[in-house]
Amino acid sequence: MDNTNTKKPVTEADAVASIVERNIAKPLPLSAVGPSAIVLSEGLRIESMKEFFDEYLAKPERRKGTANFDDLDSFIAHAKRFADTGSAIFADRGLLRTPRLTSVIDYHWAGHEKDTDPRFGGHRGIYSFPLSTEWTAWKEADGKALDQAAFASFLEDRLLDVVGDPSNASSSAKAFADALNVTFAPAWRLLELSRGLSVRVGSSVRNAQNLQTGEVQVNFVTEHQDETGGPLKVPSAFIVAIPVFRQGDKYEIPARLRYRIKDGKISWFYELHGVDKVFDHAFREACTKAQTETNLPLFFGTPEA
Repeated sequence: MDNTNTKKPVTEADAVASIVERNIAKPLPLSAVGPSAIVLSEGLRIESMKEFFDEYLAKPERRKGTANFDDLDSFIAHAKRFADTGSAIFADRGLLRTPRLTSVIDYHWAGHEKDTDPRFGGHRGIYSFPLSTEWTAWKEADGKALDQAAFASFLEDRLLDVVGDPSNASSSAKAFADALNVTFAPAWRLLELSRGLSVRVGSSVRNAQNLQTGEVQVNFVTEHQDETGGPLKVPSAFIVAIPVFRQGDKYEIPARLRYRIKDGKISWFYELHGVDKVFDHAFREACTKAQTETNLPLFFGTPEA
């Protein structure tokens, strides 16, 4: 009788079973990784079936998602609809370029006791303040040197933003004029200036001098005998009345008008005064409205990610 040990042939199924047995570790509790989780050995992934099972829930476990709004009133209405005593609003100035309000509906409960459980903070509303066309145009060109043709075109395009009768200027604008001993030019003077500059595009500048009125007299040299070659009076300051945000209130902002002459060519630029304060006032007015109407705490900054 042959007592030689014979091995049972290894089938394909046996091989697969052996690989699985060697590589699958003991599953973690559901509370650790979610329902029906499989934890594989080192170098392999952790897979959770939670997302699969969530598809078959009768309703979501909690509210989540971010709503974006086109106006402040809608942002406020949304916050009032869902807010509870733990909700909060965050206001971010966005470096004067991307200001926004964020409501965190499921924000953490106040306090630090054990019974104040943290919350996910995943249900939010966002209102990105739309900067007005006027504000964007004047801010982008603020302090930027423009050649004569470009500056003349800019003044004509934005002439409706200039205060027509600066004698009725705000007290802050008048204080600015008194401090610098300047007189604000009305809108028609800016129009006159833009047209005068357009006529002299390409002409060389002979000289420029300050007048006792605070204006500057610029003398041009022109080769065209049929065009006016006399001096051009340039005002030293003017006022624009523009809203910070779209459909918002207008604010009066003083501006100094300046120039540079190099190699017979003149470049123009203006400097807006107090734009940071104007922006802050408009922004805080909107923030106060949101806080008052929702009765939620307001924090200046950004919420936890």
